[in-house]
Amino acid sequence: MSYLDTEKIINEEYKIWKKNSPYLYDLILSTALEWPSLTCQWFPGKESGENDSKDFNFSKQKLLLGTNTSDLDINALLFCQVCIPTANKKTSQSTNPEDSNEMNETFDSNTELSTMAKSTELVTCGKTPISLRQRQNVCYDYIRIRNFFFFEEEKAWSPKEKNNNNKKVGDVYIFDRSKHSNKPEDSSICKPQVILKGHSKEGYGLHWSPITEGLVLSSSDDNSICLWDLRKSVAAKNGVSESNENNSGTTNVSSTNDKKTDESCSRIECDQKFLAHKDNCEDVCWNKKHDHLFASVGDDKCLMIWDCRTKTKPQMCVSNAHKAEINCVDFSPFNQDLILTGSSDKYIGLWDARKLSHKVLLLFLHLLEGHTEQILRVEWSPHSEVHLASCGADRRVIVWDLSMIGMEQTPEDADDGPPEMMFVHAGHTDRVSDLSWNFNDPWVISSVADNNIVQTWQMTDELFNFEDTTTMMELE
Repeated sequence: MSYLDTEKIINEEYKIWKKNSPYLYDLILSTALEWPSLTCQWFPGKESGENDSKDFNFSKQKLLLGTNTSDLDINALLFCQVCIPTANKKTSQSTNPEDSNEMNETFDSNTELSTMAKSTELVTCGKTPISLRQRQNVCYDYIRIRNFFFFEEEKAWSPKEKNNNNKKVGDVYIFDRSKHSNKPEDSSICKPQVILKGHSKEGYGLHWSPITEGLVLSSSDDNSICLWDLRKSVAAKNGVSESNENNSGTTNVSSTNDKKTDESCSRIECDQKFLAHKDNCEDVCWNKKHDHLFASVGDDKCLMIWDCRTKTKPQMCVSNAHKAEINCVDFSPFNQDLILTGSSDKYIGLWDARKLSHKVLLLFLHLLEGHTEQILRVEWSPHSEVHLASCGADRRVIVWDLSMIGMEQTPEDADDGPPEMMFVHAGHTDRVSDLSWNFNDPWVISSVADNNIVQTWQMTDELFNFEDTTTMMELE
């Protein structure tokens, strides 16, 4: 099929989706960024707001994005505020209230904002749903950004560098947001608090420990996994090296390819390096119940479970866990043994860590089938044991309900997908590279696509009843 034919099909599908969206969603916020973001992540916590005419409320929540300029401009981390309307008020239009002491840059190029009510009327809370609150420069193209939350307080950003001008980087930059102004004084200087060293090539996997403060995992195309313990470094803990504490803001910089990095920041070598993957290690994820266990996946089609107290080899290894490269992995926040993997073979694997073995090829509990291209991200809902979401190169975000596995279907329903496929978000027209469940509102999800679009959305409540999920099924 030619490129023009493909684009025509995509446009027709989008028109159908847009026509039906008032009946499928309670919320849709869509914004065109200046540059595409390869990653997104919600912050915990929210503030309440009210429009000028006081006829509806909204919550102000924080979303972490980035830029992928492909070296055409300096990259940046974007700390954004998202205004999410409360849909139980009278519909109207107004302007967002803005804090006078905060940065007020907005993404108003080709911005679309709509919140769908049952009556198909539009609820809007301002000119644009996303406003930029803080920006930090990154010297190289980044691949993934992950914020560190500990006791519901944001501590640092950690973007993962990628290849730039054929120079292999792979470093992890740590930024303490509280130590930076909302907008950099010099747009050409990158000022991280800490640079984590250990990889020789770029990579995608990056995860802060949800249990132990200061532990960071990273995976790389050099087949390795690196672990850093920032608690061991006074410089990392204080956000400044002891030798530069009395510099009164004086900064020494070096220039590489006309991009400057502040040399006053600390550089830390990894505490441990794990070597078992025979090809690119694509992703890593801490166990959310045990502070020593983590999982890794890679292009060698292996799923590995590690104990960071043992450096030599993984505790468990499943060879040929998928028929193609495994791109992502996630531990359940509710069940310490349940694992998700997403692969280029278009399937999501559901695994029980208690049943993994070195000797048996496939021991998955279930394969989720619904994507038509490679899967790039899987993520458990932080609110429900049986719900998860996935996204991929097929331009789709799918919400799954594991409690529906094995339910009987009519032939007509089976044509739409397996019973566990709860909802398909088809609002993107390009590859969806990342998604993030909202910590505050159980069914709100953000997703980012390669064509610069970031969308925040919630399916209609007719498709779910969240109170019922408090009595969750226990997967055996």
